[in-house]
Amino acid sequence: MRTYDGEGYRFGIRLVCYFLLVSFVFLLAKCTFIWRSRRHDDIDQRLQKTIVIVNYVPGFLLDIAIGTAGMLHSIYVLRSIMNKVRTSDSRSLSECYEIRQTKCTLQWVKKMLFAYLGLFICVLPFASTLFYLYVFCGLDTDTLEIQILNTILTMLADGYNLVSTLFMYFEFPQLKKAIYQDFSWILPSITKSALSRKEETNVYFINFNKLINALRYLLRGSGYTQKDFSFLI
Repeated sequence: MRTYDGEGYRFGIRLVCYFLLVSFVFLLAKCTFIWRSRRHDDIDQRLQKTIVIVNYVPGFLLDIAIGTAGMLHSIYVLRSIMNKVRTSDSRSLSECYEIRQTKCTLQWVKKMLFAYLGLFICVLPFASTLFYLYVFCGLDTDTLEIQILNTILTMLADGYNLVSTLFMYFEFPQLKKAIYQDFSWILPSITKSALSRKEETNVYFINFNKLINALRYLLRGSGYTQKDFSFLI
């Protein structure tokens, strides 16, 4: 809270930039390692296994392991933050507001961790089978069995992303309201005009007269006559 009071939103921006930098360095190192370790493959296979994550089984399994380690670390951090929030006493209005917001966010994070735990339970048998087929059976990424397992794991990850999005939508009323306003066209409604019918008629004929006058002005210097456009007048 003291960091937020002293630096404001700049602390959040610096934190996001830090994680983006670390993620970029990690991704660059990973892609470089895959590219150099697959020199015996042709250029197409090297590009596919370097750029597309699911086309390189060790990298895909490493991502699952990193995600699981991140979940365990998040549980530890969440418990630590929740203990601090329970024992903290607000000294300023901004601290009191941030504590309330933090409590709401922690409840959402707690639900997301349970959702990720459910995802891990579903992913574990498929990931174990993928590891066994690749390491002990010697199956490559192009085989049917590996592709089926990669597809199933990708679908489970997409399902988790959908669930997390729905959690955010239902847990944060401000976000729900903003999304509803952005996609208001899904539920069409008739809006009342600011003008009365008489005023709309007057505006229509005024614009129509301006159009006719402009057309007559253009006809003066052209080879056409007014009879050629009599259907408009």
